[in-house]
Amino acid sequence: MNDRDHIKLMKTGFYIIRADEDKLVIKRKTEDMGWQIFHRGFKNKTALKKTMKKLLEQKYIVED
Repeated sequence: MNDRDHIKLMKTGFYIIRADEDKLVIKRKTEDMGWQIFHRGFKNKTALKKTMKKLLEQKYIVED
């Protein structure tokens, strides 16, 4: 998927997320094609992955 496709998805209400395991945060892509922190405060990678899995079960959230 390219940036144009990402913009189309976001304009229809989708969130594009990715896990940053080094910083223990989940980031969300913004329409200006940057990344902002969506969730933070995870104590470990297991907690981060569990939250990612839960988020990706939602209808309008996809992973980059």
